[in-house]
Amino acid sequence: KCSEGAMFSRKANPEEKEFESWRQRMGGIAAGVCEHIGMREAMEDAHAVRDRPGCFSAEVFDGHYGPLAARTAAAFLIPCFWSLHSREAKKPEEARRSDMELLRDAYMRTDEAILARGIMGGTTAATLLLLGTRFLAANVGDARIVIGTAGGSKLLTMDHRPELPEEGGDDLFLSAKEMDK
Repeated sequence: KCSEGAMFSRKANPEEKEFESWRQRMGGIAAGVCEHIGMREAMEDAHAVRDRPGCFSAEVFDGHYGPLAARTAAAFLIPCFWSLHSREAKKPEEARRSDMELLRDAYMRTDEAILARGIMGGTTAATLLLLGTRFLAANVGDARIVIGTAGGSKLLTMDHRPELPEEGGDDLFLSAKEMDK
């Protein structure tokens, strides 16, 4: 069973020494978050940025009908992935699921956790994991992952909308992509 975990979350301010130290530990990766409340009465979005040896993750959640689903997903999704990943590492290599399968499973378990708590709102989600030299990107809804390089930018995810014929209605839709740096 996955459980909620503590998260490292901060808005990046490149002028702070602490931020520069964190960025250097991450091999030059800089993360920043910009939030805009728009027409809503209160902020419904959440984000999480985490680092651990050999891995960097960044997630954005666009809450709908309140902040609870987004906050729950921000606290649950990546700790759930790492819990699943740790269990898989104990299996013989030929019996292990791929990191992409584990990320999909973590998304599904996060959805189940939101429903089990009786949260009436929802959230879109976008997750980027850097595992060694690989990128894993996944999203639900219209939250996007775009990677920028010296040569331009590349969209790593696709939008999901219930009204699109290929989506088929009310199910949870997840797109995921894996690529080398």
